[in-house]
Amino acid sequence: MRETDSRSELVKLLQLAYSAEMGAALAYRGHWHSLADPVERAEVRHIEAAEEWLHRREVATLLRDLAAHPRLWYEIKFFIIGTVLSWLCHLAGWFIPMYGAGRLERRNYREYVQAAAFACECGHLDYTNCLLGMAETEWDHENYFRGKVETHPWHAIVPMWEKTPPRTTIRQSYRFVTQATSPAKLKQEPTAA
Repeated sequence: MRETDSRSELVKLLQLAYSAEMGAALAYRGHWHSLADPVERAEVRHIEAAEEWLHRREVATLLRDLAAHPRLWYEIKFFIIGTVLSWLCHLAGWFIPMYGAGRLERRNYREYVQAAAFACECGHLDYTNCLLGMAETEWDHENYFRGKVETHPWHAIVPMWEKTPPRTTIRQSYRFVTQATSPAKLKQEPTAA
């Protein structure tokens, strides 16, 4: 893929991720409010407050660096989706929101890995750590929700989504990039005079 095509694909994926993170955060807000168990409530609240909104800010920084802007249509679409899902969590019981969240997080994990590939292809190696870090967080979310779903009796009759590869595989293809662009490594390298 040509560098300009990779940049264009990266921008599109980041615009989608920026708005999707808002939709996810809004949905999680309703999700944690609907949970009876105080531990699960705190865990899902943490995902919303500390991770989904953080990812949105991080993606916004990457978009600004690329001189790109969020898409208004995506913002409207994901605001509506997130708000509707937030309310549906109160009606759908425990299993459906847990199951739906796990499936969505699996997709999000793959999208951030794909974004890292596009970033490398278009010469933005400095984005790789951030994007792979977000992929790892989304992997953690998918793993959390999968674990919850597997404790429910319906797990035996509802088809599960394909299990994600081990978390350690996320950075395998990018090890040389993430080591070369880590903050510690960058500080050690001499700067041109």
